[in-house]
Amino acid sequence: MNVAMLALATVKSFRGYAVVKGVVQVSNSELVKHLDDTYAEVTICGLNVKPGGALLQLAPIQFQAIKNEFQEELQYGLQGQLAACNDVDVEWHD
Repeated sequence: MNVAMLALATVKSFRGYAVVKGVVQVSNSELVKHLDDTYAEVTICGLNVKPGGALLQLAPIQFQAIKNEFQEELQYGLQGQLAACNDVDVEWHD
């Protein structure tokens, strides 16, 4: 078995996101924060709206699709780093 895949089972978190049984997990609130940090607020009829919460409330299916894509990107990043023996942003279980 690949050493990187064995190491994956011992990862606790990657870039601040939990890793459970080798799979990166992103909660809705974590994605909302990520979207709010990444994209600017929008103004609708004079009301400033943060993008993460707006997307979750107004388009939950699109929000879930973005969440799945974001988790997949993180997962591939983690696997690539482990394969290259690079443990930057990786926290290990004790």
